[in-house]
Amino acid sequence: MFKSATNFRHQSQPAIGSREDSLFDKSFWLNVIDAAIYLRRFNRITGKPSRSAIYMLVQRGALRPKKYRGMLYFNPNELFRIIDSSSSGSA
Repeated sequence: MFKSATNFRHQSQPAIGSREDSLFDKSFWLNVIDAAIYLRRFNRITGKPSRSAIYMLVQRGALRPKKYRGMLYFNPNELFRIIDSSSSGSA
């Protein structure tokens, strides 16, 4: 017979641990919350990591995220570059 739509959908996605999944090692990349903690961007009232501050930096072009499966991820080396460039201007 023919395959159902749900069966087809499961077969079209790469299996966990496949080559495509291993090309993007999530343990190396930081998500939005981790990037906010790394850059010390916290909400003044709640004290929680500020997702909106990170989204604002992305919109301004200061951060270049990678999008994987609908989520934004950031390279820690790039975040360090931003910190280093902002601190090198002050003496």
